[in-house]
Amino acid sequence: MSQSAVITQCPECGAKIPKAGMSICPYCVAPLKASPGKDIDREPIIARLVTMEEKDAYPGALASTPPWSPEYQRGRNRQMQGGLLFVIGALLAAVQNYALASPLGALGLVGTGLVVLGLWMVLRGRLACGKLDKVEIVTRPAYVIERSSITDFDGKGTVRYFFDLQFSDGADGIFFYTGRGVSEELYANGMTGLAFTRGPELLGINRVRV
Repeated sequence: MSQSAVITQCPECGAKIPKAGMSICPYCVAPLKASPGKDIDREPIIARLVTMEEKDAYPGALASTPPWSPEYQRGRNRQMQGGLLFVIGALLAAVQNYALASPLGALGLVGTGLVVLGLWMVLRGRLACGKLDKVEIVTRPAYVIERSSITDFDGKGTVRYFFDLQFSDGADGIFFYTGRGVSEELYANGMTGLAFTRGPELLGINRVRV
């Protein structure tokens, strides 16, 4: 892209630029310049990435695992919520059976319902997490070539990002990443670090400068 080309999307945060000729993104305050894109020479980038293991920050980045993805977190939350409902339901059923000396009654019916619901939620959460656990998490030095984003109009305005990554082993690819909120510091174009990927999903990048 030439210097005179009009930039309509911020190469850092992916937001749409409201007015032509702006030099700074009004949303993330990043300089508006063209992303290096897919046509850049990646050999120098790979040469930089292979030195990452020699950096002082590398052991810490390797030891610090990325946070769970939103999908995995939802599965964990379902298990915890289901377990809580199961315990409450079991206590209500116990009160009905022993304190009131009758297996039938409002407390017993509510308790049984909560036990069933809790077991269903635990099972659903375990299945969701188990499915993700079967996919290996790959850890590699990476360079962010380009970032883009789309907003899912699901009622929550969830933003999904797409990162074109170059890895130290010569492989590259585009991985999706679900935004965690407005306070999150996203990975910028040109950033280097240790990337954690699971299938087509980017779980996170621990920054290591090379």
